[in-house]
Amino acid sequence: MKNIVRLLSLLMLTVCSCQTVEQISIDYLKPAEITFPEQVRKIAVVNNISDQPEINTNGNDSLLLAKGDLYIKTSSTRYKWGDARTAAESLAETIAEANYFDKVLISDSALRANDITLREATLSQTEVMELTDELDADMLVALENVVIKYQRSIRFSSYEGGYWGTTDAQVFPTIRFYLPNRKTPLAYITSTDSIFWEDFQRSEGYLRKQMISEEELVKEASDFAGTILVKHFTPQWVTADRYFFIDNSINMRDAAVHARENNWEEAVELWKKAYEDKSEKRKTRAATNIALYYEMQDDYENALAWIAKAKEKGFKAYKIDEKQIALQSQEAQIVHYIVTYEKVLTDRQADYIKLHLQMNRF
Repeated sequence: MKNIVRLLSLLMLTVCSCQTVEQISIDYLKPAEITFPEQVRKIAVVNNISDQPEINTNGNDSLLLAKGDLYIKTSSTRYKWGDARTAAESLAETIAEANYFDKVLISDSALRANDITLREATLSQTEVMELTDELDADMLVALENVVIKYQRSIRFSSYEGGYWGTTDAQVFPTIRFYLPNRKTPLAYITSTDSIFWEDFQRSEGYLRKQMISEEELVKEASDFAGTILVKHFTPQWVTADRYFFIDNSINMRDAAVHARENNWEEAVELWKKAYEDKSEKRKTRAATNIALYYEMQDDYENALAWIAKAKEKGFKAYKIDEKQIALQSQEAQIVHYIVTYEKVLTDRQADYIKLHLQMNRF
């Protein structure tokens, strides 16, 4: 689970005449919000949504005036139930693409298809046991609800000589996780995200015909809804920016060359030599760089030890205290970065322990 490093060697931030800061990008796995038992390796996605009546909403248009001859026609907010089958299929596909579980399958039937009245009900333990046995699964991921909230607007501008049509939608899907040995769901997730469609036409009438239909909106938004949940319960790759310091000393300059070439072992040896310098500012910069090296080795104990040294030296070298790190001076910005980086490393250390638990299946 080593970090992937991408060096952006062209981005140089000038701190002072004899010192620069170089940015790199690192990719690393971030743990999921939910940790499942290690034995959960095969999962089944089921549709646990009843057939639902139409949501009554007012769809009258209102006219909003803006500056000059620009005006916007906006419809009232409308709500629709999502397409449960489409959302469930999208959910299953996205889980499979995450490559976290050994097996992902989907049940073709809607569990509440025969309900006479609308209800939102969790699955009973008996239902869960029967379904996991029938589907040969260790856990059920049940789609419980999908709501779509959307609004349309048409904007005219004489400058562009035509009409812009925009449809903004928010989706609100809910899922629950069921294990056969539990009487109640293991956990549930409700998420929200936005999707929009935009088109431009010279004629307002033609634009209205070209804008996405309500039927297509429901289908596409439901497909989108199935994709936004998986990031909450499977580890995800994230990209973050990091920085290392360079100054006019031989060791710091040569270390930067090695870092740009991903020769981090050579770079850290030179940074450690630079740390032996009498200059407190150079000690601060070198210690920060060494902390970065250890972060990329997933050695958070050493990373935190070195960033603590950098913070201690930085406050002393730049004559900055805790109350002054929010200032805009170059010295304050350096110390502020070090203090912020220490918090980042603390969080990553906690995440790393959780990630190990989640990756034990491999």
